[in-house]
Amino acid sequence: MQTNNLKESLLLTLVFIAVGHLLWSTTASGARLVSKNSLTLASKNSHHSTLLNKKTKALKKSEYSWQQTDTSTALLYGQKVVWQLNHHKKYDKPYFYPVRVAGQEAELAALSPADHPWHRGLWFTWKLINEVNYWEENPKTRLSAGRTNIKNIAVMLNKDYSAKIILEISYAPEAKPEVLTETRIISISAPNKSGNYFMDWNLDFKAGNELVVLDRTPPQSQGGPVYGGYAGLSLRASQNLTQPLYSDATGWKNSQGLVGHGQRAQWMDLSGVLDAKTKVKGGITMFNHPANPNSPVPWYVYEDKQFSFINAALLFDKPLTLKPTEQLKLAYRVFIHSGVISNNVIDQAYKSYFKI
Repeated sequence: MQTNNLKESLLLTLVFIAVGHLLWSTTASGARLVSKNSLTLASKNSHHSTLLNKKTKALKKSEYSWQQTDTSTALLYGQKVVWQLNHHKKYDKPYFYPVRVAGQEAELAALSPADHPWHRGLWFTWKLINEVNYWEENPKTRLSAGRTNIKNIAVMLNKDYSAKIILEISYAPEAKPEVLTETRIISISAPNKSGNYFMDWNLDFKAGNELVVLDRTPPQSQGGPVYGGYAGLSLRASQNLTQPLYSDATGWKNSQGLVGHGQRAQWMDLSGVLDAKTKVKGGITMFNHPANPNSPVPWYVYEDKQFSFINAALLFDKPLTLKPTEQLKLAYRVFIHSGVISNNVIDQAYKSYFKI
C-alpha cells in the first residue's frame, strides 16, 4: 500500500517472536510497552495533524493517564475513559468502547445493544468466510460460529499519549483449522487541545492453504433482504445520539431513516447531539484509503430511531476471493471529533493524511 507502512508493519510484527514474558518496560523512545511472549521494540511516535475547535477550552495534558488490564487498554482524561480497546481472548473480536472526545462526558459508541448484542462499539468483523458466520453471536456464549481469535497483542503507550497497538488474529470455524490470519496495527494520535484524535487502522490478511471467500448477506438491490450488504469496519453509535447527520465526500447528506445505502465515497461522517441535556455534539468520520480494493468504498448506513450505524462495506457489491496464501491489505483512518464539522474541513483532513 504505502512503502513506509509496509516496512513498519514487517518490523513491528517482530514483537510477536517468543522470547519471554515482558511487562511494563520502558524503551529508549519513552514508550511504555506491554506484551506477552514478545520482543521489546522502540518505535518513533508519528504526529498527525489534528483539527482544533476554537470554541473549546484547551485541555490540560496533565489530566491524561493510561489504564491497563490483562483484557483492555485505555486512555483517560481525568476519571473518564477517552478510548478503550477491549481485547479479551475469551470473547474474540477486539473492539473500542467507550469512545469519547477527550474532555467530554458523552459517549460516541454503543456496546451490545439489546437489538444487536454482537454490535461492539467501533470494531472490524467479517460477515461470512467460506459461508461460515463471523458476525452474529450466540447470546449465551458471546461467540460466533466463526471464531476471530486474538493470538497475540503488543501495546506501546507513549508519553505524549499517543499509542500503537499490534494484534495477531486468526479466523477459523469453531474447533477447526484457521483459514485466514491477520496482523492488525492501530496507531492512535494524542488528542489535540480540543480533544479530537485519529485512529489509523492497517489490516494485513493472508489466506491459508485453501481458497478464502469473504462474503456478506446480499443487499436488497441483488435480491437480498433490506438489511443486507455489511461487513468490515463498523460503528454502532451511542443510543443517546439524536439529530443524526450522515455526510460523505460526494456532498450527500442524510438525517432520515435509511437502511442500506451502498453509495461510494472516500469518507463517511456520522455526527449529532450526544447528550440531550447539555446539547453537546460530536461525531466520527471514517476515511477509506484510496488503495483499498473496491475504492471508493460503498457505505452501509442504518438509521432508525436509536439505531445509528455506519460500515465501510467493501463487500457490498460482491464477495472477495483470496487464492491460497494470497494477501489482502486494508487501511482506514477514524477521526473522533467534537461538534458537527463541515465537508470542506473533513476533505482537507482526508487530503492531508493521504497526501492526495
